[in-house]
Amino acid sequence: YFFALHVETGTNSVFRTYFMTTLATICFMSVVVEGCALVGDKAIESFGEQWLPIVPDEGEPEPKSNRWRNAIRPLIFRSRRGFAYARVIGDFWYKEMDKVVGLLIFTMLFCLSLLPINQLQTMLIWNETFSDILDKKVAVQETVSEVLD
Repeated sequence: YFFALHVETGTNSVFRTYFMTTLATICFMSVVVEGCALVGDKAIESFGEQWLPIVPDEGEPEPKSNRWRNAIRPLIFRSRRGFAYARVIGDFWYKEMDKVVGLLIFTMLFCLSLLPINQLQTMLIWNETFSDILDKKVAVQETVSEVLD
């Protein structure tokens, strides 16, 4: 997909095209995984119910439409198994994506914790205290100079 889309122009670099292609692929795959994970039991069990053979009551003849219904019966059951398998795969990848997102969040928090925030806070507090002390010294010097003059 990347190589098919990449056109060498002055505005788009190879890295940007590769990054956008990767991002689009991840978004598409997450939509597919979400779709597979959201398939419910009721939807799987009821899929194709109207196309399954009709069971006649005792003494009644079998309907003519049961011939083609019997022919597609294996297809319906195979489709149900396929939906169940897709949901299992979707659940697995949903859990994996959840782990990756959690890892990214904790990695970002760890990187933020490495910033010298404590040092900056200490410097600001110390500067504020130092400026208060200087203000008091200046006030004392002004008072002394007024008394002496």
